[in-house]
Amino acid sequence: MKISLVGFGNSTSSLLRRICKQHEIFISERRKLKDSELRLAESCGAKVEESHSERILDSDLIVVSPGISPFTKVGKMVEKSGKFNSDIGVFFDLVKPNYRKLVAVTGTNGKTTTTMMINHFLKESGYRTCLCGNNETPVSMLKEKVDYIVLEISSFQLYWTQSLDVDFGLLLNISQDHLDWHRSFEHYLRSKLKLENFSNVIFFGESLDREPKFSIIDESLVPKHLRKRQNIENISGAAALLKAMGFNERDFFESLRSFKLPSHRLEFVGEINGIKFYNDSKATNTHATLKALENFEKVTLILSGILKENDLDRFLKVVSEKSEAVILLGDEIQKRIKNISTVMYRASSMDEAVKKALELSSGVVLFSPAGASFDMYENYKERGDDFKRAFLELVKDGI
Repeated sequence: MKISLVGFGNSTSSLLRRICKQHEIFISERRKLKDSELRLAESCGAKVEESHSERILDSDLIVVSPGISPFTKVGKMVEKSGKFNSDIGVFFDLVKPNYRKLVAVTGTNGKTTTTMMINHFLKESGYRTCLCGNNETPVSMLKEKVDYIVLEISSFQLYWTQSLDVDFGLLLNISQDHLDWHRSFEHYLRSKLKLENFSNVIFFGESLDREPKFSIIDESLVPKHLRKRQNIENISGAAALLKAMGFNERDFFESLRSFKLPSHRLEFVGEINGIKFYNDSKATNTHATLKALENFEKVTLILSGILKENDLDRFLKVVSEKSEAVILLGDEIQKRIKNISTVMYRASSMDEAVKKALELSSGVVLFSPAGASFDMYENYKERGDDFKRAFLELVKDGI
């Protein structure tokens, strides 16, 4: 079979390693490929173009990288061809991995944490698992036999996936996000809801007009280190899914005692002179920041990045109510937020923002940016690490 890979990122390069011996591969990537990528292509006998041309249409199948929007020129060309799929769909169709059940989780916020919780419980219960998908482990890296594939799947991956046989699906929540890729909330929602068609059993969060909904659990059942508002929703969804899979909810809650949250998600960084600092850099949309604010009475809030939503009225109202001061870090956030009914300070660097936050705070400094990181950082991890570095600089200086 002739297969075109449109976009040559982590997921498609991983897939190439699995299918190149059985198929004729053509790589279409508009950027200049790295030497290591060219060596990989050569070792697989793949032909390469450092552009996007109609040559991709000569293939029997087009595998689309999740970074390619259907509204780009090449995205429109691929979609019109009708012979496309995602790397995830192709992996299950062509490689046919050896596994018992496929669990898939999506949502605007919380999908990484939720898949990690589910995976943690299954491993603690003695099962062989693969935690993969919309994280640093493409599904095509799976080679050995496993009991469960726990798949985190994004709206981008869902959009390009033609079919997927999901045993148990979970759609946690939905709010405006990735509108630069989807162009409208309706388009984004349709992509997320494809998981409903793919799943044999599925549960929905309370923000979705779909049944069956998972119910929010009693907070007292959750270990203290996980009692954050957004975690309760994640744990509730995971508990409903695992119960449908035949597991005991109490066993799941017990397993959470040894579960550690991933970094940059309302992460307690430390304390200076009684002021507590929290790193919530993963809050890349206003919905996530609003969830973070629910955990506190009052904060000094640092916002940063590229806001994805157009209507900010409710967001600014809640921020004004919950914040004793707001610090705007960077030019992009300062362009969008001009007025707010609390103390406002504009900072040009992370060090300046963190130092000013300490001066203005009476108890809690919350770095929950509400925007994408790409104006100043490579990703949310780099941004969160910079916040932690700036905090440690203050500690070192003895402030």
